[in-house]
Amino acid sequence: RCDADRLSLTSRAYLRDERGFFRTSDPGTYSFARLQRLHAEGRLYAPYGGEIVIDETARRVYASNGGNIGVKYYLKPARGAKWAVERGVDNLWDDIPGLGVTPGEDLGYPTQKTEALLERVIRTATNPGDLVLDCFMGSGTTLAVAQRLGRRWIGCDNNLGALQTARRRLQAEAARDSSAAGMAIYRLGDDLRPPGELLEATVQIERSPDDATCVTVAIIEVTSPALRELLARFEGTGVQTPLDWRVLVDCVTIDPDYDGAVLRGALVDAPRKKSAQVAGVYTFSAPAHPVTVAVRITDLLGAEALITARV
Repeated sequence: RCDADRLSLTSRAYLRDERGFFRTSDPGTYSFARLQRLHAEGRLYAPYGGEIVIDETARRVYASNGGNIGVKYYLKPARGAKWAVERGVDNLWDDIPGLGVTPGEDLGYPTQKTEALLERVIRTATNPGDLVLDCFMGSGTTLAVAQRLGRRWIGCDNNLGALQTARRRLQAEAARDSSAAGMAIYRLGDDLRPPGELLEATVQIERSPDDATCVTVAIIEVTSPALRELLARFEGTGVQTPLDWRVLVDCVTIDPDYDGAVLRGALVDAPRKKSAQVAGVYTFSAPAHPVTVAVRITDLLGAEALITARV
């Protein structure tokens, strides 16, 4: 985009006809019929002062003075005294940077795609309110972008690492966007999970004696058979193992008014930096009447514990 009052200064980058400023793009694989329609709309450009020639017999469209024809894309007025540039998008998307040059998005998932790529796919294929299904959601890029663009979504994966990465990402998204707070996450086949995946947590949940609307959640300890087995491997090796349970916890989600069906993450503690740790103690506002507070704790291995208390 360029400012309207600076348009004359940037006009060297554009061509101009009776309809305004425009740029051109190669028509690529447009069919003869499509080129005819574009010509009827005044959207074809012939270089060197030539004219567009429509050869019905040869089903060919070309420029009378030589050179390659182009499709015109006009500058359009936008909000705030801006002009938006419309351009064609073909099947070679070399204008979208890869994950290597957008490190702020990198979640460490091996097949992660950039948000810019999924935004183009979703904007192209859906309208606001449509339902987006990702059967192999991986790091959750599709779902996070769909949420941001006002689409409904369903994501599936059978990899525990993918589930944890995507859920952690979506919980953080829900914490920033209140419209995502109703997100429901279901895990099918929980009865088939090995006992080692279950977390054991000691948590205190209580109201302040001085303010009935103030609730404090304090996580005292978190462990599991799998974590104890992992730490036991280092006994006698001289390797220092973590003493603080927070080192092993990846995410804490709190719903101050849990309905027993959908956990709404009103408070999410999911540090983005790998060196950061969860706080462990949380104070927040809750309705003055009795409510059920739910706390979900997830460790680095994808195991979780859900603790509830009526306060």
